[in-house]
Amino acid sequence: MRTSVTLPNGVEIERGNAVDVTVDVLDVEDLAFAHVCRSLRPQLQPPAGLIVAMPAGDDVLGYVYREEQREDGRRDELDDTDSLFVDIHELTFEFDAPRDAGMHEDGVRALLARARPETALKIEGVELLDLRDGPMSLITCRPPRAWTFRQLVLEVQLLRGSYMALHYKS
Repeated sequence: MRTSVTLPNGVEIERGNAVDVTVDVLDVEDLAFAHVCRSLRPQLQPPAGLIVAMPAGDDVLGYVYREEQREDGRRDELDDTDSLFVDIHELTFEFDAPRDAGMHEDGVRALLARARPETALKIEGVELLDLRDGPMSLITCRPPRAWTFRQLVLEVQLLRGSYMALHYKS
């Protein structure tokens, strides 16, 4: 059974038999994170979910938390994503810490603990990949519900993560 999902700009994505819809945010100025989530989630049928993948850099924070000049001269922070944050099922991010190709999952967990001993992210899994460019680790975790989107991005940065994927359930 083939189904499609319509993006905010009117483009339809053919899903095929895929369980989750993935949206890559390559240029955060072109695609508002909160707008994508609000527009797509009502179109998904359980157990399908939405995965929003994006760089874990300052440009994401700069876009989501941009400041606008108001008529009265005050500046406001736009925070459309925090209301959606409680819906995040899990977070996966690339762990950029150097490791040996022979290192096991416990070694990567130890590197994470050294990088950020006080992290509140609950590590669910570590996937070790040996790529042509060298070894890489994918970390899957559950963020605390009380966190804001800003806290999440900053935590991934402190853990030396470069790219992250947020998974929403329908």
